[in-house]
Formats: sequence, C-alpha cells, structure tokens
Amino acid sequence: MSPIEELLIDKKTQIERIIQKVKGLIGIEKETGDVNILISLGDLSDKEKIGLFFIGKYLAFEGKLISNPTVTRNELAEKFGLDKDAISARLSELKKEGIIKSTKKSMYDININKMDNILNQIKKRDKK
Repeated sequence: MSPIEELLIDKKTQIERIIQKVKGLIGIEKETGDVNILISLGDLSDKEKIGLFFIGKYLAFEGKLISNPTVTRNELAEKFGLDKDAISARLSELKKEGIIKSTKKSMYDININKMDNILNQIKKRDKK
C-alpha cells in the first residue's frame, strides 16, 4: 500500500463516522425519513438545530428513506418555529462556513466534508 492510499477515505467511511458522532443527537423515522432532534432544543443554538437537521436529512437520503436531501427555508421555519429572517441569517452563517451550499433558489444541501464542524461545536459546548 502506498502512503497516499493510507489517506484515502470513501463516502461509506465518512457516513459511518458521522453516524457514530450523531447517535443520541438525532433520530430518523423509519417510515417517513423525518428527522427528529433528540436532545432539548433549548440546549442548542438555532444554527446547531439547523445543522443537525441538515445532517439528518442527508443521512435519511443516503439511507434511501427520502428522495431528496435538500432543505428549504420554509421547511426550517416550520420545523423550528423560527421566522424567515432568523432562518436566512443562520443559513448565511452556515454557507459562509462552508457547511451548506445553495443548490437552487431557497434550497440548500449540506457539505458532507463539513458535517464534523457542526457536531464538534455541539460536543465541545456539551463538555463545558
């Protein structure tokens, strides 16, 4: 095996690692693919709630429970009861950090390579 091969990772490995980190934080309904945040929403910032939701949607998609992993502002507003200005501000922050990207007007998708960022924020805060 060449030294470079030791650095190579595949999507399956990335997903398995994310699943280990997200256990206990989110659940995905088997029948519908709906994402549920399992920890108290009051313990999370709006950005963390939204980030976890994006991760759940992505994993539901990869698990073939839903047909599309994208998230809309309206979906987030409905899920978390936040106004659209607050949603837009959090989405802008997540985009600036490279955690999400726009796919179409008002539709967003998570960057699989940046999922750790949101999970590390939550885990770091929980240790305090």
